[in-house]
Amino acid sequence: MTRIEIYGLRVAVDINTQTDLPRLIVEEAEKKGCGIMEDDVIVVTSKVVSKAEGRVHRLGDVRPSRRAYLLSRIYRTQPEAMELYLREGGIIWVIPVEKLTRMYGHLYGRYASSKEGACEVIKEHPYIFMIDVGGRLLSLGGIDFSNSPPGYCTSIPEDPDESARRIREGVRRLTGRDVAVVIADEWKLDKFGTTDIAIGCSGIQPISRNFGGRDLYGKPKFGGVDNLADLAS
Repeated sequence: MTRIEIYGLRVAVDINTQTDLPRLIVEEAEKKGCGIMEDDVIVVTSKVVSKAEGRVHRLGDVRPSRRAYLLSRIYRTQPEAMELYLREGGIIWVIPVEKLTRMYGHLYGRYASSKEGACEVIKEHPYIFMIDVGGRLLSLGGIDFSNSPPGYCTSIPEDPDESARRIREGVRRLTGRDVAVVIADEWKLDKFGTTDIAIGCSGIQPISRNFGGRDLYGKPKFGGVDNLADLAS
């Protein structure tokens, strides 16, 4: 029987480029009482990594292109924000959030912690852009305005696998234990709601290699190619 234990680490400090992420993770795990154990899988939200790596943008410093200005007028989006979306990658499809809210407002209202807050955020982001960022399909290209000061946003780490590797090495240096690290980011599904997916990892086999393996009845199965990194997220 396999036993899985999950511990959530709540970080109260403000993350910046001076933050030692591996040390912070180790210290918070010790405060939680679980510590860092051999073969642990540490899942870190990309927002934390982005702040630590200085992937923070001040909209006032962004100079929109002509294309960004054009699309911003069509989709009623800040041209500076549109410019950041375009820099991240190619827009694959557009989800009309405001229109869907008018059609299915009862669904959105059911999950809103504040009706006023929900209306404000939908007015600010009437459309959600699904953007291909280096082969990863991310809502708004990973550009995130939450938990940043007004007028600021973050983008995903430039090399999430490298970010995961550095955190993993830092944890091993501090504890002597070998762990796996997964960098997770939000992804909007084709149904109501969102989920987190892995955008980078180190120390874990991202995809299982059981294609053609035998099932319970000895037959070769078509499945077995499971995204383990996403499951860890």
